[in-house]
Amino acid sequence: MNIDSHVHLFFEGSDPEEFFMGCARVAAAISGRAKEEYQDAYRLYQQLLVVLSDKNGERLIREMKRAKIDKAILLPLDFWLKFPISENQNKISVKEKNDIHANVVETHPDRLKTFFGIDPRRKEAIQLLDRAMKKYEPIGLKIHPTAGFFPDDSICFPLYKRATDYGLPILIHSGSEPAPMEAKYSHPVYIDSLAAEFP
Repeated sequence: MNIDSHVHLFFEGSDPEEFFMGCARVAAAISGRAKEEYQDAYRLYQQLLVVLSDKNGERLIREMKRAKIDKAILLPLDFWLKFPISENQNKISVKEKNDIHANVVETHPDRLKTFFGIDPRRKEAIQLLDRAMKKYEPIGLKIHPTAGFFPDDSICFPLYKRATDYGLPILIHSGSEPAPMEAKYSHPVYIDSLAAEFP
């Protein structure tokens, strides 16, 4: 059985434009170096959003069939606290975003599972995790420190404690991410003391 353990659903409003633009700038630089002709990053972002947009998971299922992937695990991201102005303009809350992932899993239960993704600094993080566990039982907790926090900051510990109470694995992004996300927060060393506290 082939399992893709790291899949994201992107669609209009799913994530801050600043994040998408960071990815587009990197893609434009890489492809530009190869062709010695650099594409406008904003134009590339608009083109890629059309190609990658997948709010209902249908594109993902097609790609899985083509690649002979039997199952995949969805990992919702929460970058909105890093871009508060964008978050206020966004029409999809982090609760709704996680619900969209759960709905996609409900449509394809034999192919997909989802984690619950949230920034641990959110005041309602524990309540939203509790709600998700009652409503659709995610199989893990996903956090992404490049949104501007160190994963071993004690502000995150109440959410980790609740996740471990549920027996949920905690998946922490570690490593690089295009600017304006900040990779300094996702260095693996910041997981060390955290792993000792929450084995």
